[in-house]
Amino acid sequence: MLPGLLVGFFNQASPNTLSHYKLNYGFSIPIAFWSYKSKINAAKKGIEIAEAQLHLLNKKLYSDNIQALLTYQQCAEIFLILKQ
Repeated sequence: MLPGLLVGFFNQASPNTLSHYKLNYGFSIPIAFWSYKSKINAAKKGIEIAEAQLHLLNKKLYSDNIQALLTYQQCAEIFLILKQ
């Protein structure tokens, strides 16, 4: 995503060369910087969406749990009334 500096050192060469050591250097400039930036932004939005969905599911689970507890209490009261 950002420009980079490349440095390489090689100690392999063919037997016919005078030096067996080579140095390679350069720098890189990302051509598609904006595509990387848009992919990162899309991933961040995906995380936000997933967190919102998780929050909604937690609220639904809590609501369903409360509803189940109320239903249980009502059934227990009815059972006690019928048992008498």
